[in-house]
Amino acid sequence: MKKLIIVLFAAVLVMFLGCNKSSDSPTSPSTTNATLVNSWKLTLENGAAPSWTEILVLNADNSFSVSGTFSNGSSCTLTGTYTVSGNNITSTTTATTNSSLCPIVNPTSSYTYSISGNNLTFTSTSNNNVSVYQKQ
Repeated sequence: MKKLIIVLFAAVLVMFLGCNKSSDSPTSPSTTNATLVNSWKLTLENGAAPSWTEILVLNADNSFSVSGTFSNGSSCTLTGTYTVSGNNITSTTTATTNSSLCPIVNPTSSYTYSISGNNLTFTSTSNNNVSVYQKQ
């Protein structure tokens, strides 16, 4: 269960991968964030279908929430903020609804991201975990 919590947290960060921009300057919310802002459902975690349901919501005000529901019916939600620079996204988790199930282990995480069609792919810059989300 603890591994799922860590994966859930990592997935939140992964959801912020990016467009194929080469600029290192921060991307304005009206450009890249407009394509990120949505509700996304996790479909693949490191190439395999997840054993839990996860919904990531990226908001125009640079806030996010990621909610996970596990096979035993337990659930939790992590919330925080994110910033985008080129195809890099950094998230800072500030709250959890269930600290025993989803503790905030690493409050700040970084990812690269890409969007292809209705799919958003995040790759962790720390461990290369890959998460794929589908637009809802």
